[in-house]
Amino acid sequence: DTPTVSEQSPQSWRDYFENPDDPQGVEAATLDRLQEQLGIATRAELIAFLDDLTVENFLPLLAATS
Repeated sequence: DTPTVSEQSPQSWRDYFENPDDPQGVEAATLDRLQEQLGIATRAELIAFLDDLTVENFLPLLAATS
């Protein structure tokens, strides 16, 4: 089977971002958007949520909140 464009390999949020420990620019804005849309109070809570999220669910979450 040849994968289609819509099929993406699972990727953790830490692999997705170039600098997950100090996001800048678009990456920081993406985390801000996720935090706001998920109703998470602090960046630390968002990081804990993303760290606990299964790898298979990160890209679908990102797509659903963009």
